Amino acid sequence: TVSVLNCLPTSQTMKCGLALVALCLASANASEEWWPKWGGVQSCKNTRKPWSLGQKFVRGTKAECCDDHFGFSAAKFDACMAGGDATAAPATPEPTPVALTTREHDGEVVEASVGTIEDGYDRYEPFLDQSVTVVGKNCRLSWTEFRLQLTWGAMACTTFDYVQVKVGSEVVDTLCSVTKPAPLQLESSNFTLVFHSDVHVQNAGFAVDFTCGHEITPEPTPAPPVNEWYPAWGARSCRNGGAPSWEKKIYVTKEECCERHFKWNKGCMAGGDA
Repeated sequence: TVSVLNCLPTSQTMKCGLALVALCLASANASEEWWPKWGGVQSCKNTRKPWSLGQKFVRGTKAECCDDHFGFSAAKFDACMAGGDATAAPATPEPTPVALTTREHDGEVVEASVGTIEDGYDRYEPFLDQSVTVVGKNCRLSWTEFRLQLTWGAMACTTFDYVQVKVGSEVVDTLCSVTKPAPLQLESSNFTLVFHSDVHVQNAGFAVDFTCGHEITPEPTPAPPVNEWYPAWGARSCRNGGAPSWEKKIYVTKEECCERHFKWNKGCMAGGDA
């Protein structure tokens, strides 16, 4: 119950008249006016409404106000009812890059999602057989430096100095010479980088950046083979798909096409498209 005396100014000393009492009680029993406060703390208030805010935004209860103006998510509605924004979910921390070298981390298995791998020498030494394994899903390798022994020919990559990328026991790529390789996308849960040098010429070495966790788009499913065989008179056989617009003689199988048009040619089935 609202006290009538609370409606009177503190400085008023004379007795409240009946008319003033009635007006005071009517004001106290009037419905509440809740209005949205968008800036800063997003909630609904029932204090003095800003004159610039239209009456169409006002609701009779806080729940109605929160539902109409902040009810686009359960978290926002709950925050509005509590008087402020919901606590923002903590941001996922960025992974810390690791710096690996085959010289210092030879034979190690490192769990990481971003980093670099280098040989670790100003000019690498002869007779090296070093490796580093990174545990990380779907890693992408981007070479920033690549200067090994200058070589020619495919055999050179397994005869002289080289870097191998392996997944398990499978060799994905073998790289050599001085041409910077193209980026390599792996579809695996780990990879191993193997560095080998022989007794001959040494060079500046290599450096590669890796980032893991990439989404791999599956290869599109190949379209089913077209079964539209037509006679290719010049080839004296039948071809599948791509018939000229004027060609009306189309068959489901090559056998039927050859039987109809090249029965005399024993090589029809062997010629043309498979």
